[in-house]
Amino acid sequence: MGDVSPVVCTVLIAANMAPMSEPSFTVVLSGGGVERTTTVGLLVAPNEQVSWDIGSVPTLTTGQERQVTVEITNTGNTALQRQLIVEAPSKWAASVDGNDVLDLEVGQSVLVRLNIRADTPGSETITLDLAQSPASESTFGFVITSQGEPIGTSGDSGLDSGLAVALLFGILLLVCIPLGLSVIRGRNGAKPAQYTPPRAMPVPTQAPALQVAAKPVAKPAQSTAPSVAPPMCWTCRQPITTAMVGCPGCGARYHADAVGGCSASSIETCANCGASASTFVNA
Repeated sequence: MGDVSPVVCTVLIAANMAPMSEPSFTVVLSGGGVERTTTVGLLVAPNEQVSWDIGSVPTLTTGQERQVTVEITNTGNTALQRQLIVEAPSKWAASVDGNDVLDLEVGQSVLVRLNIRADTPGSETITLDLAQSPASESTFGFVITSQGEPIGTSGDSGLDSGLAVALLFGILLLVCIPLGLSVIRGRNGAKPAQYTPPRAMPVPTQAPALQVAAKPVAKPAQSTAPSVAPPMCWTCRQPITTAMVGCPGCGARYHADAVGGCSASSIETCANCGASASTFVNA
């Protein structure tokens, strides 16, 4: 009577239990003919987690673009909607091939293809980051190696060689002109006779016209820029092919007008980072 004792319990819940659900358990105390029952409820919090799995990493050749595939899996208990940001070092280029917004349900995976190009040799780290994700492993990096000559080296050498040839030609002129004058003067030092240029021949009044056939010049083939997938609206999850607005905080894009029943124009906050819709800018 009057004593206080702690009751320690270990509660296990399923890993796939939905966030904001409320599992509960019951504690029954009895003694001396008296029974007390207490129900304890637990609120499951959202847990955003991801795992990364990269395939074989090729060795790059400078100036050539290669693809690297990364598998991303939603291992948390809530849907994952984040923009994938790719960072590359200086003189390197890396980008996502296709849509850069991930939309994964619980347990779902996606293969992301990265286009990577290196203009300098060496080993560098490519970094992948899920924008504003609270996950403990929201950032992933891998090392990739490039072999070959730095892009632009051969062109610089060509310019240097051309400059060297021009300088050498100028030196030869400076040496040969005095030598030729000395030979003309002769051994006795006599000055050469003054040179009189030949009289110009009269030009006929009517010269026959010279017919030159103009060769057709082939027009260079116009390169067609590769098509780029349109960004996806964070409200209706459909591609944006008309006017759009974007969140300056996280980069999420939305339809600017009510297109096809999309309600993006009436939202109050960003579906990705929660920023106010009044901060949206035209994208």
